[in-house]
Amino acid sequence: MTTQRLLTWLLTLLVLLFGVSGALGVMPAYDRSLSSGALIAVLVSVVVYLLAGSLPRTWPGVRTASGVILVAATLAALYFITQFGHHNYPEIQGFVRRLGRITTLPIQLGDLSLHPNAVATFLETAVPLGIALAVSSRDVRPKRFWIGCLAIIFYALFLTLSYRGWIALLATALVVAVLYAVLNMPRAFALLTIGFVLLGTALAVLLVVKRGMGQMPPGLAQDLYGLGRQFQNTFYLATDYPFTGIGLGDTYGMVYSRYSLLIFVPFLTYSNNLFLSVWLNQGLLGLAAFLGIAATFYGLVVHVLRTTTKLRRVFHGAWLGVTVTLIHGLLDARQYADSYWVMPMFFAVLGLTVAAARIAVTDTEDYSLRNRVAWRRWLALGAAGVGIAAGAFVIFNRPIMAAWYTNLGAVDETRGELADNLTDDQRDAYFDSAEVYYRQALELDPNYPNANRRLGNLFVKRDQFEEAVPLLETAFAGESANQAAIKGLGLAYVWVGRTDDAARILSLHREANAIISELDTWGFFRKDTQGRPLLAARAWETAQLMSPDSTDVNVWLLIADTYRSADDMDSARRWYNRVLEVEPDNQLAHEALAQMG
Repeated sequence: MTTQRLLTWLLTLLVLLFGVSGALGVMPAYDRSLSSGALIAVLVSVVVYLLAGSLPRTWPGVRTASGVILVAATLAALYFITQFGHHNYPEIQGFVRRLGRITTLPIQLGDLSLHPNAVATFLETAVPLGIALAVSSRDVRPKRFWIGCLAIIFYALFLTLSYRGWIALLATALVVAVLYAVLNMPRAFALLTIGFVLLGTALAVLLVVKRGMGQMPPGLAQDLYGLGRQFQNTFYLATDYPFTGIGLGDTYGMVYSRYSLLIFVPFLTYSNNLFLSVWLNQGLLGLAAFLGIAATFYGLVVHVLRTTTKLRRVFHGAWLGVTVTLIHGLLDARQYADSYWVMPMFFAVLGLTVAAARIAVTDTEDYSLRNRVAWRRWLALGAAGVGIAAGAFVIFNRPIMAAWYTNLGAVDETRGELADNLTDDQRDAYFDSAEVYYRQALELDPNYPNANRRLGNLFVKRDQFEEAVPLLETAFAGESANQAAIKGLGLAYVWVGRTDDAARILSLHREANAIISELDTWGFFRKDTQGRPLLAARAWETAQLMSPDSTDVNVWLLIADTYRSADDMDSARRWYNRVLEVEPDNQLAHEALAQMG
């Protein structure tokens, strides 16, 4: 067996494993009905990969398959262009919105609303293939046809206003330029070029992050900043469910809001990063399969580039199409949101690359001599990998098992809180089960932050505030950058009456101003809905402590009156006196103090 065949078989095995992980990803979902669309997309993607990787047997077959993919992208682009004005895209404004309405057909063809970012992801994958077909076509008519398809696709990409898609295309063009330079340079100069490119990229990112945000357009700067916050929050969320994920499909919105943001309404619907999305949707098995697919794929591409001289441009178009999608996936990933039709396109081009690689290697004259696999080397590498994995499990057994029990607890807690049509007893049963798992995790590793945070927040949810505080303090000590740990500890301090500590901790949160508003809402909920004035007063007091410049005596009177109704007279006097410090003649404060004696 040759290296090319080995890598192809390994890639196929990993794609099948990816499909299996997708099926398993349905199990931890708090509502399995949310998983059906994504599961179909995963299974269809596996089938598409197998067909695209095995059916083309010659270069004309590869060109035909490439043409089919490009035509499919063109039809999608035409639909988006001609139906643009019939759908509301609030993120697209100004000249682009007016232009899109001009090129919209007056007749609405169906009610399918395509998200612009999903359209960009779908179309950009076909762009390198289209360029390859146009450049390599010798006849005028096919060349014009492919150029026309590219023009339609580029216009549709312009209408999407997806800067992440354009970043992906430009980054891929940079890859092409570097690769061309490397292949035509002496090795020393090639390595130097790669080093300069990597250094320049790192410096550019650093400049944007440290200094350039203020010089960027406000919308773009805010978007990039928001992406960074979401990536960090999502990573911490994934570490709560490291083995199983949160469940396949449209599960992210409520899970992210409830356990990362600690709010009760959906805020964001998908994670904006392809690798995090795979991890959350398909668990550790899916992430390992997807990373393996990427590594094996580029291993195959490098092998073909190094050993094969008879390469066609469609091979380059195919592997660059995969590259565009992966680069875009670093900043945006709608494959698991409502745009399930995006995923099969990626696997179609992935399979097409495999088919082209097989044909290219087969056509190489020195195929039988240069591409034999050294089985002993591969077996030694495999055995070493298994040994390293086994040794790591032995060494880190307790942390790994703590993470496993935390994962099981998180799944039960999520199902108990978010699943529909459960009775109170059923929800309590899930919460009890989650508590048992969290305690098992803490028996193995008492300082494990995830288990401490999840159990602490579970206690807060069940009004066990005093028991929650030490757990959340331990969690905060272990993951002080986690916004969920900051907010969880701060709210626990609020409910036990440590308002000074609560204000100090909550002020560390990146959305401190939003939390002040949230505390005001909490106050009215605790007082008017739950009839718990003491907790309401503590929430309002914390909000005021987080706003040291505030002099709203009406709020201070509200806090004092609420403390008084909760029979906390010392706190009530403190706030009435604070009112008198600002307004010495305030009659309401004087009367209240007089009545209290």
